[in-house]
Amino acid sequence: KKTLLPLAERMIEKHANESKMESEAELRLYVMVLRLQNKHETALQVLTGKLSEVWKHEHEKNRLEREILWTLKQWPELNQAAKKAMKQDPDDWSLYQLYLDSVFGMMAKQLHSSSTETTEDKENSSDLAVDSDVTAAWKFLGTLVAEEKSKTRAALRGPLLAQIELVSRSRVSGLNVYLKKVASPMEMLYDFYELFGDRACCYSDLEHYLRVLDDKEQSELLIRLAKQPALCNPDVQDEPIDVQQAVKVMQRHICSVQLARSLGLHLRLSVEDKKMVVGQMMEHFRNGVKYGEELLETEVRPNDAYALLAAHVVIDIASDTDDAAVYWDAIAILEEAYTLSPANSQIRLLLVRLYSILGIFDPCAKIFNAMEIRNIQLDTIGYYFLNYAPALGYFKTAQRLVKMTLAYFFVNKKDGPEYVTTAYKSGSFHKILEIVQFQQRVQRSISFPMTVYDVAAGELLIGGNWLVVCLSVHFSR
Repeated sequence: KKTLLPLAERMIEKHANESKMESEAELRLYVMVLRLQNKHETALQVLTGKLSEVWKHEHEKNRLEREILWTLKQWPELNQAAKKAMKQDPDDWSLYQLYLDSVFGMMAKQLHSSSTETTEDKENSSDLAVDSDVTAAWKFLGTLVAEEKSKTRAALRGPLLAQIELVSRSRVSGLNVYLKKVASPMEMLYDFYELFGDRACCYSDLEHYLRVLDDKEQSELLIRLAKQPALCNPDVQDEPIDVQQAVKVMQRHICSVQLARSLGLHLRLSVEDKKMVVGQMMEHFRNGVKYGEELLETEVRPNDAYALLAAHVVIDIASDTDDAAVYWDAIAILEEAYTLSPANSQIRLLLVRLYSILGIFDPCAKIFNAMEIRNIQLDTIGYYFLNYAPALGYFKTAQRLVKMTLAYFFVNKKDGPEYVTTAYKSGSFHKILEIVQFQQRVQRSISFPMTVYDVAAGELLIGGNWLVVCLSVHFSR
């Protein structure tokens, strides 16, 4: 780093001074070399100077500029750049993160710095004003929300979620006094649910922000969510309901139940009440089966979440009663759902967990084969199976799994240089860094040494080859 990067910089700089830099790939390489040396100011000058004319993809160039401005903590400039990009792409969440970072960065600087420089000095240098406090940020995001609601197409989630993020950060930072009169977190969460509750992403969007609610707000939100109607049995409805509309009703109700569970509703119930909830969830699950009949086997059914919720409540009951036999009820629920929706990975993994708790691994091995876990998945979720197989005495099955996983790590290590060479020959210099970082991340994975140990232990247990044991330990270093 101390020798090769400065040499590469001088070579590219000479190439640029001789007016020979004509491709975007060369300029991208120049910026990458500068950033690796922490010469971010120089990299920013290159991106905004005369050399930037060779950059064909303006969107990518602007993204790099914003990243460098964030690194340099040039908050006013970042604020203006993010606002400009947000108007062009109002659903890019990374832009809102940068924008809010700049707002809170300027506020922190104003609170802790004695510098006489103010953001007002820089506001006149651009058509866009600098939002240097949460009040200004709230107004700007409010304009984006109003624009979205006025459009005839479906609203984008970005602006509304950004307002919730602003309030969340304000509360965490102790600055919520500025927005207390204009923003109620509970109302904002419920408004977001009203707009996007029929989308599968709504729960994951809101779950992170439930922590900003106090006890009173949580109780009020629970009361509102409890009023959401569920889908009726299609066989007893007076009029047939459209499939698309039925799926939206189901998803909205599923989201309300998931949010209520995250707020701790199910944990407060008695065992009898939990059994009633399980019955209700399974009734809703069976009512929704009809609306997934036309889907392919590789598609997840819209009613699967009901079965998962029911299974989790049954697991709560098993924990409350300290009765492992109750797990069979959860398995029965999940097997019913798995038969109808064999592509749902959540159902599969929860079944693996429950079967393993009961000391049964044969179904887990079948699920592993059905999931066709390959490549990086062996590292990310393969451990889920490897943790249980040897502990339950399935040594040969475990050995097959660990050897498959170990082969992935060795192949990744062996093929890495070839990927780097291919990226270099094609001029994709920025991909070289991504490939190297990915390789390093895989090699640092905790699964790698654990897999090596499992291979060695397995060979010893089943009377395998000592050479395999020694080579496994050697190559793991």
